Amino acid sequence: GDRWRDLKSSLKTTLEKISFLHKESQVSIIRFNSEAHVFCMNKPAKSINLEDLKADGSGTKFSKAFAEGLKLMKEVGKHNIVLIFMTDGQAPYPTEEVRNIKTYIGSHKFKILDIKFSFNAIGFKVRKGQNYENVLNELIKDLGGTSYFADTGAELTKSYIEILHKKDI
Repeated sequence: GDRWRDLKSSLKTTLEKISFLHKESQVSIIRFNSEAHVFCMNKPAKSINLEDLKADGSGTKFSKAFAEGLKLMKEVGKHNIVLIFMTDGQAPYPTEEVRNIKTYIGSHKFKILDIKFSFNAIGFKVRKGQNYENVLNELIKDLGGTSYFADTGAELTKSYIEILHKKDI
């Protein structure tokens, strides 16, 4: 539907901006619902084809996305990490997975390699005041960063672009 079309269009624009602003950056995308799957891993933004990225609308589990994200973070090596978590669904707070990420980014290896970590959360088509908004704000409180809320594809793109222009990226 419109939501998925807006999301893919925004992601396509964002990948184009990454290719322009951060040419050397490698991008990984995790698509999640009730499960999490790596769509692409450590690829140059300009080489990512979103045609095969499909929605299936079968529930939302943040815990699966964060667990998969941690696996990818561990495989990235000594590169800085910018984690942008975008969701249009509601799910319980991923307590254990966030704790595991905080442990990893606080680890000796992470500090020795001087890896920088930046977190941002985007709620897409969220009704203000819902539990969903509270969960995203709780993620920001625990992991740092900024939360964004977008109701249209244009606002979603604007959120991504604001993140790309932050000084800590």
